[in-house]
Amino acid sequence: MYNTMHYFTDLDTIVDDVHGLFDRWQSQYSEQEPFSLDTLLTAQLAVHEWVANLQRHARFAVAHPRVGVCVSPSNNGLACVVEDNSVGFDLATYLADNPELTDIMPERGMGLHWINACANDLRYQQAPEGGQQLAFFVGANQDSCLDIQFS
Repeated sequence: MYNTMHYFTDLDTIVDDVHGLFDRWQSQYSEQEPFSLDTLLTAQLAVHEWVANLQRHARFAVAHPRVGVCVSPSNNGLACVVEDNSVGFDLATYLADNPELTDIMPERGMGLHWINACANDLRYQQAPEGGQQLAFFVGANQDSCLDIQFS
């Protein structure tokens, strides 16, 4: 169930496919897990936003995109990893250049801010086998990721 990299190659269905993965995890959820259902839903929101951005904006250096998703229970939360074979971009610069949302509930541009708000220890780097890797931790006791500052 958890701790396994699940791979997706169809960008047309990737968002639905990733939601299906999380739906299976939610249906198998037990209160004996070392994390809450809210933690799993927060991880799902962050992974959804990242995968949706890959679907819309990523440039893939090869003809066949490949995206892997792994969620692992760890220290009263969930460690999440999304790997892909895209060209990538400079996430740190994007977040630094766009530190807050300027419109109340804009149609676009909230996803990366949500991910940043939901995640602890957010890292975006080259994946071990090439491509890109987004890694982050969603703690069971962290504040809501919906507490984003709007100006």
